[in-house]
Amino acid sequence: MSLINQAGAIVLTDVQKQATAVARLKTINTDVFNYLVKQFTTAYDVVWNNKDGLTPQQVLDAVGTDATQLFIVSGKTQDLVNTVVPNTLPQTALQVPTFNQDGTVTLN
Repeated sequence: MSLINQAGAIVLTDVQKQATAVARLKTINTDVFNYLVKQFTTAYDVVWNNKDGLTPQQVLDAVGTDATQLFIVSGKTQDLVNTVVPNTLPQTALQVPTFNQDGTVTLN
């Protein structure tokens, strides 16, 4: 019998289906976690280690009235990641932010 012309589909047992489901869930969770870490790190570098030579304040000025929200979302992402795996994204304040009423941020 040829490998290509085998009759019938492969039937998995429930145990095999469960093992497949578990493997998929682990992969999905690992991928999501790694994605969050990568995107947080990329966003962090855009502000604090800007490859185009902008200062952090220049970047935040360009973000404008969404800058406070940027800090809030970044902080929540950092908290989530560190809850799953402690110290993955260490708390590092390079400059102290002042959150202005209009949503802009001033670095001190």
